Formats: sequence, structure tokens, C-alpha cells
Amino acid sequence: MYYRILSLVSLLLIILVLSVIVRPYFHSHHDKKKILMAGRSTMALWFKHWNWPYPLRIKTTYKPWPIPYKEYSKGNLYLTYHQLPSPRSRNGNEPFGEAMVRRFEEGLTYMNYEGAFFKFCFADFPVKTKEEQMQRLADLQKTVMEVYKICSNNNIKLIIGNALPLPNPNEYTLNLQKEYNHWLEEFIVSRENVMVFDLYTPLTDENGRFKMNLARASDDHHPGEKAFAMLDKSLFPQVEEWIMQQ
Repeated sequence: MYYRILSLVSLLLIILVLSVIVRPYFHSHHDKKKILMAGRSTMALWFKHWNWPYPLRIKTTYKPWPIPYKEYSKGNLYLTYHQLPSPRSRNGNEPFGEAMVRRFEEGLTYMNYEGAFFKFCFADFPVKTKEEQMQRLADLQKTVMEVYKICSNNNIKLIIGNALPLPNPNEYTLNLQKEYNHWLEEFIVSRENVMVFDLYTPLTDENGRFKMNLARASDDHHPGEKAFAMLDKSLFPQVEEWIMQQ
């Protein structure tokens, strides 16, 4: 009897593990609005939050688990993760954002997307001087305008994620984040088929700094489980309602 029970438990565990591994393969884009989700580490963690079981992602999200995570479907939406490079070239010979825009445009060729979500990483905002702040803002703006032009030319709706907060930004970085977010709101007023998704306000304190109780860890200020769960409550209803509009 003991061995029969043990065998049954083992079988159930195997079935459970297999279901976890294969479940992401069943995300379907059939009769759904397809959205390219373009970003870097935070976007990847967001998709793992959706696809990976809680025990694996809470402490070991950076492990190379053999579980797919780059697709997700919910309601009328089908999302695919598309990794972007840093907007700053390592060799310094390429203009800010050029490789990022090129990679973004390439991603749109994979499928007939109705929408695209574009965001910068929090690592793209730190600056040290007023001059750097002004130049970085101009670079961020130029990149967004190029991304918008690509989407507009391809009749694809664009969702722009605003600046992700930092836990301890200096004066110039904090001003840059606020200026960029304000500019985005002005940018969408006179343009069609573009919206801003607010990543900043829900995750900040009254001083505009990242609430560290929402971080993955004290030494890792990527958004954690609480942060993503909070953003999910806004993301899916807002984007679905907006993308379904004719």
C-alpha cells in the first residue's frame, strides 16, 4: 500500500511539473489583439511573473528554467516579449537609440500586430549634471518620436511606458524622469493611436522615489511580485479597452 501511494504521489508531481512546463505553449493569438511588448530586463521579469509558478519566480527568476515565458494571452490580448538593446552604444559610435529603434522595427515584422508597447529601462535615466539631463531628455524624446513614426506608418497602435522609478536618484535624474513623463503626456495629446501607461506613479513615494517594499530585493530594485501584481490591475483593462476601440 505504501509503495502504491508513493507511486501515485510521484505521478501527480510529474503531471504537475509537466503542466507547468507546457502551459505557456498554449497561449494563442487566435481572435485576439496581438501586441509586441518591447523592453529589457523589467519586461522579461514581467513575462516570467505571468508564466512561471510563484515558487520559481519569487527567488530564482534569474535562473534559466526550461519554461517558456515570452508569450502570454489574457482576455482579448495576446502579448509577445521582444528584447531591445540598450539605447547607448557600447563603442560610442552609434547615436543614442539607433540600435533600439532598429530592433523595435524588426520585431514588428514577426506578426501582424495591432499594437506595440515600448519602454525604456530605469538604467537609461541616471545622469550626473544639468547638461546631461538636457541631452538625455532630447535623446529619449527623439527615440520615442522615431518609434511612434514606425508604428504610425504601419497602422499599429503604440503604448508607451513612462519612466520606471529609482530608489535613490540624484536631483538631475529625478528631474529627468519627471520631465520625460510630463513630455509624454503632452506628446500624446495631438497624436492618434498612442497612449501612455503609467509605470511611475503606482511605484513611487511622495518624493518620486521607488517604494523599496515593491522591489525584488533590497539589492535589486527591479519591480517585484507586489509591483507587477499592482501594475497588472491597470495594464490589462486599460490596454484591452483602448486597443479594442476602432
